[in-house]
Amino acid sequence: MSCRSLAWLILASWLFRPAASRQTTTPTFPPELASMTSFVVINSSQCSTTCGIGLRTETLCLLTANARHEGCRKQKVSCVENWVCGMKTLTVIVGRGQVLNCLSEVMEEIGRDKFLFSWRYARGIVTTDDAYFKRYLTKAVDKLVLNPVLETDAGTYRCDVQDASYKMVKRAYFGLKVLPPAMVHLEYAKALSSLQWQDVKKVGGTSPPAVSTEKTTAAPTLKDVKMKIGIYSLAGASGAAVLIFLALCLIYREPKAKPDPY
Repeated sequence: MSCRSLAWLILASWLFRPAASRQTTTPTFPPELASMTSFVVINSSQCSTTCGIGLRTETLCLLTANARHEGCRKQKVSCVENWVCGMKTLTVIVGRGQVLNCLSEVMEEIGRDKFLFSWRYARGIVTTDDAYFKRYLTKAVDKLVLNPVLETDAGTYRCDVQDASYKMVKRAYFGLKVLPPAMVHLEYAKALSSLQWQDVKKVGGTSPPAVSTEKTTAAPTLKDVKMKIGIYSLAGASGAAVLIFLALCLIYREPKAKPDPY
């Protein structure tokens, strides 16, 4: 029997087999597996914070043996997208109080006792370089209270937060600038408005603010610059041509005929 005949025989036997054998049978699970169920997450929201520990809302459903979702419920779980937060700068006057709070609303909701806080300090500079930081001891673990603020307190304070498994969940920087009480407040708009008000008040409130009468010249445009360059180039070329013409006339002029002595 040839190979082609054998192939046709196999195909015919498969097509004309009994209908009972062609029926699809549904898989059966053992009794111990059919009674088992599990919970799966079918939906999850974004983390509530862009840095540090946050909360995420998840939809949790019961997966039955016939692959159906039942008894769905929502729950909140902690999440960390990026544990390094940026620099927050503060300006304080000597003698006032300042609180540097490393505790977030999420940590307070979860429980501050579930986190470990540590503080470090870089004196006199605003930086994020780890080489400048030294350990800073404080009574309150989640916040730093400076009252009163001294000039020696200026610098950068770094707060590190770890969870119960010693995993880093947040790092925050606080750049503290301390000013003496006698230093002028450098707010130009506010100072300018106050000076104008003082000038008006001196003359009884009738004199308007001084207006400058100086004329301002507009900045030259590209077209003007090109025109000036063209004029200067033309004048320079004309002058050079005249000088060359005069030089040639002096070189190639006819010598005068000498008188005959006889």
